[in-house]
Amino acid sequence: MSTLRITFTILLSILLISLSSCNPTPDPESMVKSWNDAVNEGDVDAALEYLDDNAAITIIPPPAGMSGVFTGKEQIRAWYEGNAALNGFNELVEIHVNGNMVNFTSKFGMDEWRNIGVESLDVLGEGVIVDGKFQSYTITIPPESLAKLPPPPDQASTPDPESVVKSWNDAVNEGDVDAALEYLDDNAAITIIPPPAGMSGVFTGKEQIRAWYEGNAALNGFNELVEIHVNGDMVNFTSKFGMDEWRNIGVESLDVLGEGVIVDGKFQSYTITIPPESLAKLPPPPDQASTTGPVEVSVTEIEDMVGIWSGRAMGDSGYHKFNQDGTFTVAWKMSDLDANPSATAEYWFEGTVFHVNDGCGHGTYEVKIQKEGDGPAKLIFKLIEDPCGTRINDWKSGMRWFEQ
Repeated sequence: MSTLRITFTILLSILLISLSSCNPTPDPESMVKSWNDAVNEGDVDAALEYLDDNAAITIIPPPAGMSGVFTGKEQIRAWYEGNAALNGFNELVEIHVNGNMVNFTSKFGMDEWRNIGVESLDVLGEGVIVDGKFQSYTITIPPESLAKLPPPPDQASTPDPESVVKSWNDAVNEGDVDAALEYLDDNAAITIIPPPAGMSGVFTGKEQIRAWYEGNAALNGFNELVEIHVNGDMVNFTSKFGMDEWRNIGVESLDVLGEGVIVDGKFQSYTITIPPESLAKLPPPPDQASTTGPVEVSVTEIEDMVGIWSGRAMGDSGYHKFNQDGTFTVAWKMSDLDANPSATAEYWFEGTVFHVNDGCGHGTYEVKIQKEGDGPAKLIFKLIEDPCGTRINDWKSGMRWFEQ
């Protein structure tokens, strides 16, 4: 009886081994080749058979508008179908297997690239294969290969701030007003300090700025950039500016300081300041011969602050909008001040003391407006007491007048 059991066990083991050998698990290299053939043929169902149900694939860098990570067969199917629609073709070059890990190199091309004269790009692949199925794989296009393609439109159309300043300055110098305005946001504001005679020195929106640029061109204004410094969206520059009116009295140019905010390749605002020591080269205008400089006026009423002011906002460049009802909003973009502010607060005056209260605490300041010509140019905050360190840092540099 014992002998019969042993014999039966041996026969059963041999039978199971024989059955399992009828459906052997393909080696990883053969599996990669078969999967690649199915993808190239656009046979999405067949290609998905070589992936685990929970497989994940990663494309580096990610395609435009996508995360580059596709998880599960439903997401991967959509990716494979898109690849087939573009006649994607992957030519395997080398495959290296190390246990469950597989690495391969290939040349991948698709219609979108072929249409601009790029037949294919070198590609690196790395994956994990268990029981004949990809658990995951990553496809990487190295930078040196990717360099064959032009940059995506959203990158190509956004130059760095320094290039924006140089191109804008060239357009202004050439008197090409339309080209110069292309470097300004539709709601941009520029401030000239001190203001030109008979003007406020503040120009808001392209219509007002166009008139200013056209006047500059009529006087053969020329601005020679000397230095440009960029810090995030903030740009500072020094230059030498001259025009016929000054040249006619023997002054070739004056030193000028510029400060601006550039977002998405366009000026949101900028301020041009002629320092007093440079301005001293010019004779004072007849009606201002006795004027020694900007006039500071104490603010004691809400009405004196109503409007939009640009400056620092929660540690970055932004805007404050003071309202007649004793509230104000803060935002990094002017368009968000009403609909989507980053912060709101209330403010009021008690005598000469300005009070502000929000989630950061109750602070008190003395406020002055620095007058330039006929209009306000800058709000100056003198700290009395405030528990909010962020607000102190934002307001210590003051705010520039933007618009009513």
